[in-house]
Amino acid sequence: MCVARRSPWLVAAAAWALRGVDSGEAACGKVFIYDLPPALYDLRWRPSPTPGATPRERLAPFASVEEVFGSEHVEKSRSCEGLDDHAFESLYATEQWGAAEQLLYRAATSGRCPRTLDPSEADIFLVPVLPKAKSGGGWVAACNATGADERSLVKALPHLNERTAHRHVMVVAKGLASAKTCDWFLEPRTLLKRAVRVAYSAKVMLPKSDFDAARTKPRYGPAHLPYVPRSAVYYDRTLPAGDELRAELFVAPNLVSIPYATSVHGAAAAGDVGERAPWSRRHHRNLLMSFQGKLGREAGSHRGATNGTFIVDKHYGAAVRARVVQICEAAPENFCHVDLIAYRERSKCFLGLGTTSFHPETMELAKAKSVFCLEPLGDSPYRKSIWDSLSLGCIPVVFSLYSEITAPWHWGPWRNASRVYVPEARLNDDAFDLVDHLRSIPEADVKAMQATIAHHARSIQIAVDDVPHDAFETLVRRLVAEVEAHEASPGFPAPFDPGETGQWLDVGTH
Repeated sequence: MCVARRSPWLVAAAAWALRGVDSGEAACGKVFIYDLPPALYDLRWRPSPTPGATPRERLAPFASVEEVFGSEHVEKSRSCEGLDDHAFESLYATEQWGAAEQLLYRAATSGRCPRTLDPSEADIFLVPVLPKAKSGGGWVAACNATGADERSLVKALPHLNERTAHRHVMVVAKGLASAKTCDWFLEPRTLLKRAVRVAYSAKVMLPKSDFDAARTKPRYGPAHLPYVPRSAVYYDRTLPAGDELRAELFVAPNLVSIPYATSVHGAAAAGDVGERAPWSRRHHRNLLMSFQGKLGREAGSHRGATNGTFIVDKHYGAAVRARVVQICEAAPENFCHVDLIAYRERSKCFLGLGTTSFHPETMELAKAKSVFCLEPLGDSPYRKSIWDSLSLGCIPVVFSLYSEITAPWHWGPWRNASRVYVPEARLNDDAFDLVDHLRSIPEADVKAMQATIAHHARSIQIAVDDVPHDAFETLVRRLVAEVEAHEASPGFPAPFDPGETGQWLDVGTH
């Protein structure tokens, strides 16, 4: 086993020398970060309240790259032969719910989208409310705690007013359903209704008839999305009106879906922006396809239905996952250590079942050596694995329209050129052969998809330093463009009307 490590602060410090935007490129925008009280802030470290010339000086107490992004995994086992050492340099044991903390870290240390301590200069106001990575249950407890309600949050935002409310941004690094007890996120009754909400999930609003016609999952939408609704793809400034939509979906106004925190984080100082980047590798992909994920837990440990030898959870992707495993197990020689050259000869499939924690040999090996990565839904319609696949240069195969509505700002512009869409109904057709279907895709088309991923993949990863146009910069640039367009619209700013969603909270405006 060979092990190579680089100093996280060597990376960050060297990258600081790269600060500033490219020559001739429009400025990214300045970010003001609120300093929230302890009841609304749950990280150990905070951005410094005073100016600093380096990342270290802008964080107090000091937060390391590995504290924010997870420990760096660059070990190479004997089963990884065929991949060079650079294949592991950008890989971290990242907490999948860590995007809020990582975005905060980037906002505090970026030179390309610089932090400002002067609110009058701010293009974006980042509200780092409860940014620590949490499960759904953790979010419920955190938002139920004393002092974590909307009234308390608004009191901690002295620069929130009718002219700036739409420039305020809050991040919940989970699906919107996890914020069900966070009134400031899900059902705001103050000027926070105009703020931007960022989460992994999109907001699905369909005509009531479409919900009634399908088995529904009210937390996120119907079990099977019949089509891509406009509300999930575009940024809506106002809540829709009319009783043709389900009342419980009039929630989380101005919601923007972003990618999960990936396990791959580029670093400009390490050169992870060129051909050696893991998302740019096209060689040594001698697996046709791979799938990683759970099918269920042992019988008796949860509610579910038995389907043959598997326990099928009552979640969005259970049926497709079971079908994918059947297909994968039936594929010839379903093991990964092969050296096939001609694309059409690749017929192997790697199965990584029951993986509950990060491990280089089950994620990096499979995805980095696969042409296609099978991505059925999970217990929600949104899945981290898609973003890890793209970050490792593996072409996602998706089976639901939910995958088509996620992260419209980060993936939307190039999604169709970087993934294969197989409708669930087609997958379940006995006459359809997924292996043959993937093998029949012309090699030129495969190379074109790989080239698209290589060109754009950095935009879905939150980098450890100022990698140009990473997920943080992509988000800030699009937010600035949106708020400027909003301010140019007739009637801005309109007087705030609390509307019919709840009683006005007497917290005042500033």
